[in-house]
Amino acid sequence: MGQQPPWIQHPWLFLPIIAAVVITIAIGKKQEVGRFALSLDTLGLAVATVSSAQFALTHEAPVVAALVLAIVGAVSGGLLRDILCQLQPVLLHRETVGTSALAGAIFYIAMTSFAINEAITAVVSGLAVVVVREISIKFNWNLPKIISR
Repeated sequence: MGQQPPWIQHPWLFLPIIAAVVITIAIGKKQEVGRFALSLDTLGLAVATVSSAQFALTHEAPVVAALVLAIVGAVSGGLLRDILCQLQPVLLHRETVGTSALAGAIFYIAMTSFAINEAITAVVSGLAVVVVREISIKFNWNLPKIISR
């Protein structure tokens, strides 16, 4: 996309990340991810999906590239968080993370193509992510798993 990541332009952005890693390692306590944490993760997923899709489209990326960037941008944040916290990544046991991001990205790209108000587009797209993810968590929906024999 021809853009430098913010952390290259502003290296001080690494300080909170380093602090979080040090605190997590120092505490060394592992616990199950609770329902409240999953809800916060879902909101973060929605924000990352919408902002990644918006970034791609404002930089004139093709629709498919915007869709891929939205999914990768949304999923990679949670993946990195889980790795730094020494947890099994949510992505590996709740496959609907990517599906939820896909739903939100499709809404965002479709609504943008119809020139719908940006704020409405962002809210509806974010809600699509939240609804798909929350329903999948509530009903324990997952994508089919490949079973090796």
